[in-house]
This record gives sequence, structure tokens and C-alpha cells, in this order.
Amino acid sequence: MKRILGAGFLGVCLIWVSFACDRTLYNPGTMGFSASGPTPTVAAPQTITVSITSGSLGGAYAGYYYLASGFSNDATTGVLNLTAHVGDTVVLPNVNGFHPLYFDNGSTTCLFNGSGNPANSYTYTFPSVGLYYFHCGFHAQNCSLGLASCGSTNCTALAGVITVN
Repeated sequence: MKRILGAGFLGVCLIWVSFACDRTLYNPGTMGFSASGPTPTVAAPQTITVSITSGSLGGAYAGYYYLASGFSNDATTGVLNLTAHVGDTVVLPNVNGFHPLYFDNGSTTCLFNGSGNPANSYTYTFPSVGLYYFHCGFHAQNCSLGLASCGSTNCTALAGVITVN
């Protein structure tokens, strides 16, 4: 008797696992599973605009830092932490001569190198998931590869990290 109950219980578990994995809905009218159900909605791409400001973040950091509405900075390091999705766009400031922007996707190859570029901003649409880094070529701190280069993943102060999902 235990063996039969155990097999029946196992059958119920397998049905539950199938239901959970297939994301199908049980339709009592057909006494089985159906693929119908709510259609997922995909959010429209967004544009995140980053600016530069200065002051205290209420923690140990005070000085220049990047700022974006709806996102936060680390109060100790000043680093701006952004989250975006594939297809979203970021507008990053490049105040050449005072805040030259260095922007990369975690490699030493710059997606944008603001040194010598008179543009006031740089727009980039994320083509894939990953981590993207940016910093000011004059005011960032602790960049392992130096201020005037891309690929430093540990810059602080006037720096930011974008996690793209």
C-alpha cells in the first residue's frame, strides 16, 4: 500500500513540475493543460539621462558625481549604479576640457573616449546584456588602468556602472 501511495504522490509531483516548468495553465473544462494564458507584456525601451553635479552624498563621499533620476549613488564611493535593459538608451555627459567621458563594456576598448571630442553628450543604445563602465578622465579616482583609459572596473568618485539585463 505504501508503494502505491508513493507512486501516486510521485505522479502528482511530476504533473506539478511539468506545470511549473512549461508555464501552462490548467483548464478544468478540458481536464488537462493548455498553452493559453496571459500574454506577457514587454516594456518599451527607456532613455536614461545622466548628469554631473557636486556636493555631499550624505556619507563619506563629497565632490563631483554622476546623477540620474530614479537611480542611486554609493554614499561612500560616489559611484552611480544604473540598471537598464537591452534596447534601452543612456545619454552620458561629456564636458570636454573639464569632464571627458570614458565609456566601455568591461574591456579595454572604449565605446566612447571623450578626450578631444567636443560633443556635450554621448548616446548609446545597449545591444546586449552585460556590465558597462564610465568615468571622468579628470575627476574619477582609483582607476586601476588610469584615468585616461577604458577597462578600469573599479573607478570611484565621478564614475558609474550600468548593469544591462
